[in-house]
Amino acid sequence: MQQWPHTDDVPVTRYVTYRNLGTTPVTLDLAVETTGQGGTVPPGMFTASPRRLTVPAGGTAEADVTADTRLGTTDGTKTGVLVAAGDGQQIRTALAVQREEESHTLTVRYRDHQGVPATPSSSVVARPGWGTSLDDNDGDGTTTTRLPKGEYVLETLFSASGPDDRRRVLMVAPHLQLTEDTDMTVDARTAETIEISMPDDRAAAETASIGWSLPQSTDGTSSVWEFSDYSTLSVGQVGPSAPPGRFSAFLGGSWTTPSDRFSAAWTRHGSYYTGFTHHVRAGELATLKISAGASAPGRRGLLSATWNTPALQGFGGRGTELDTLPTTIKQHLLATGDLSWRVELWQTDGEQNPEAVLRAPERTYQAGATYHTTFGTGVFAPRVFGESGAWRHGDVLSMSVAPFSDGAGHLGTSRTSKTRVTLTANDTTLMETDQSPFDLSMAPYATATDLPAAPTRYTLTTDFSRDQGVAAVSTRVTTRWSFTSADPGDGRRVRLPLSTVRFDPLLSAASTAKAGKPLTVPLAIDGPAVDLGVKSLAVWVSYDDGITWTTAPVDMAKSGRSVTLHHPKGAKTVSLRTALSDTRGNTMNQSVISAYTLTP
Repeated sequence: MQQWPHTDDVPVTRYVTYRNLGTTPVTLDLAVETTGQGGTVPPGMFTASPRRLTVPAGGTAEADVTADTRLGTTDGTKTGVLVAAGDGQQIRTALAVQREEESHTLTVRYRDHQGVPATPSSSVVARPGWGTSLDDNDGDGTTTTRLPKGEYVLETLFSASGPDDRRRVLMVAPHLQLTEDTDMTVDARTAETIEISMPDDRAAAETASIGWSLPQSTDGTSSVWEFSDYSTLSVGQVGPSAPPGRFSAFLGGSWTTPSDRFSAAWTRHGSYYTGFTHHVRAGELATLKISAGASAPGRRGLLSATWNTPALQGFGGRGTELDTLPTTIKQHLLATGDLSWRVELWQTDGEQNPEAVLRAPERTYQAGATYHTTFGTGVFAPRVFGESGAWRHGDVLSMSVAPFSDGAGHLGTSRTSKTRVTLTANDTTLMETDQSPFDLSMAPYATATDLPAAPTRYTLTTDFSRDQGVAAVSTRVTTRWSFTSADPGDGRRVRLPLSTVRFDPLLSAASTAKAGKPLTVPLAIDGPAVDLGVKSLAVWVSYDDGITWTTAPVDMAKSGRSVTLHHPKGAKTVSLRTALSDTRGNTMNQSVISAYTLTP
């Protein structure tokens, strides 16, 4: 590599040795072919000497190759090939030289909370799409590195060295402009503490996170640190703040009492934190009264709340472990500023292994308001909403459907014993996939390729089963969609006309209702049928796990669609079957076995 600037570069010469294993001399004609990155390789940057070389029999001969980076005006990697041809053969040798772009030396001196030179636990310098560690290899509290001209973020973490000392200091330079050789000091003595409290003095910190992000970065260049609390952490900014839109910082966490959970986050743009103090008032919080259900015994729960802002994708911590489900909890969310929240409930087994997850849509909440919501009660079935559905892009169909969304409409997945997805057209199977079980971090995903461009009638079928140890309800859910699709053209990606019907009966937290009594079950439709219009909707009910079915007339009252079911005495389960068609001829047929259970 030749360092910038290049006015004082000295040509670099290397040697290429050719060996002749034959019994007669070989004469080679040497020539250089050039290609380049970062600009055309100028004539004469690579030269070879001599132009003709004779390699004696059983011997060797050397050629000189010289790279002269004083030539040309563009920086970057310059490449070429040395071609040696003769005696009916050709030998090609790769050439490369790095003409360094404008770069400067960054020297960072580290001082701990006592002002003594110290080696940090971590020191990273980053810019959009790139980052590297600064290593103090000799332990003198100083690092030196050469970096391209530009704007950087420098982050340094000091950790106490004593076995009983948990102190940490996090220092960030949000706007390090490297336009010349730069010598800077990161001094932990300038950091200050973080003090956050909740309206309930009993609330103890459970998670604490702090980080930064570069909003202009297309790949989300960012850093997040998570601690159990802020009691041992101090933070400080080094150097000037960044211009608008170049840097954002955030901190937040969760606090708990035996019955309440508090989640809060704060953001700022352009600058990092030098200490932070906020005593949250009750009027700044929205309260969610959550009923968390489970239909199988011995299940536990994990509740998490993740925040977002228009400029920052947030961080929610690891979540709060709940007692045995079903249970109730009050979740308080900071509702000031431009925060929006997404709440999730995870179901785990007795050993805290994840079994199911339900996700509420991201939304904003009003400070001082109280909201009531229920997670984890039936009827569980696929729901097409938001991120859940199917799409067409060119000749590719992709599907990601939340298969076990709950009666309240929270998108959900569950560990399954069987997961099958098929796509057919004109009696031909285009895609068939089995996933058993599937990763709970996403809904079942399937892709079909090479679809015809012309309008074609397709049938997409999903078949999900799960063990009663995971859930005693919605033990098998089969859904079949029929629709017409064509290549949308112009590189567009369009949502396919899949619609779903959601049953939201008033059930116990274990997804049970009373046998021998009537129950009115509200219906909700999601997907294109809402805008296209419903042509027909039919519902059937079974009390013998789908062996026999009886029509359940749909009430189309102005207040909303519903069916009224008359549960027989002695019945144990309720299964539901649905047929939906919209005004464009798209249809959905679904059966949910053991949609909920009955108790005497």
